[in-house]
Amino acid sequence: MAGTLSAEKKKAYKETFSSYDKNRDGKMNKNELRGLLRALNRNPTETSLKKIMEGFDKNKTGILEYDEFVQLMIKIDADIDQKLRPTFEEYDKDNNGYISPEELDALLQDMGIELTPEKLQAEIKNVDLNTDGKLTFQEFKKLICRI
Repeated sequence: MAGTLSAEKKKAYKETFSSYDKNRDGKMNKNELRGLLRALNRNPTETSLKKIMEGFDKNKTGILEYDEFVQLMIKIDADIDQKLRPTFEEYDKDNNGYISPEELDALLQDMGIELTPEKLQAEIKNVDLNTDGKLTFQEFKKLICRI
């Protein structure tokens, strides 16, 4: 499945893997995985961490090699997409497939986050890859994962 990933996604996964492979052995142990999951706003119990390792450690070495890590990240990305898609669609009030600055402001306010117009534009600019001033689902996902 890793062969179907975009170059951007492959690069992001490689950078993530490298930054959490603390001992630089090219493998991810349980503690390194715990750090990554916490950075993704997940707080796995010891039992759930063990299940994740068992589920993705295909060669049963007790560690995740890069290809196994990629499969885990694909699953995590799919989970995030499934959870965020309904929110995106709910706040895309005009159903045009984009979140406008006004729609984003409403969403953030509903989350209890109030930004000045300047800060809101800066946040949009940070993730707006095509610089059109509105967010696609992928740009929206990138923004929400940063918050």
